[in-house]
Amino acid sequence: MHRVLAGLFAFLVVACSSGPTNTQSSDASKGSAVPASPSDSEKEVTDAPPPSPVSEPTNPPDNTSPKSTATSTPSASTSSAPAKRVPPPHEKWMDMMMSLSGVEPPNQAKMLEEDPIPINLRSVEILIAQRYKPEKPIALTIRAYVTESGTVGRVQVLRNSQPDMVPSYFLPPLRELRFHPAKENGKPISAWATFTLDIRPI
Repeated sequence: MHRVLAGLFAFLVVACSSGPTNTQSSDASKGSAVPASPSDSEKEVTDAPPPSPVSEPTNPPDNTSPKSTATSTPSASTSSAPAKRVPPPHEKWMDMMMSLSGVEPPNQAKMLEEDPIPINLRSVEILIAQRYKPEKPIALTIRAYVTESGTVGRVQVLRNSQPDMVPSYFLPPLRELRFHPAKENGKPISAWATFTLDIRPI
């Protein structure tokens, strides 16, 4: 009887000492077999999209550059209008110079040994250009009554390619025009002469 009780006691002691060890080993085996699941916060961090790259700020356009200022400012040439031309005053003697009274008609037939020949035509053209200041060439055709001394007594304007060049511009220079006078029987006489003045910018 005593032997039986001693055996049961020994069995109980062995059973009690081996029970917790097996439980721990089983828990350890379960832990190694099933991986631990991540927490919700760890999932949110993992699933979050990668941060977008930060772009560098660009400089705003410079509206005060010299180019924009130059284009916005009108040029002086477009804003300023050309000055109005003021002709010289018309004097009384000019009316007499353009009158045909007191001289022979210019269309009268007359046989001449020599026609009047201008001497200083180019200098007269320059004088007219200095007074009028043309921007393009002007053709001025004149019929002049040349005296026996070679001076211009009367004039007729046959053609003027610049109508606003009035007689007060060209009559004073025409008074400076000199001719070799016409001749009849070897003597100088008064006669009409037709010529064209080429007035150019200078």
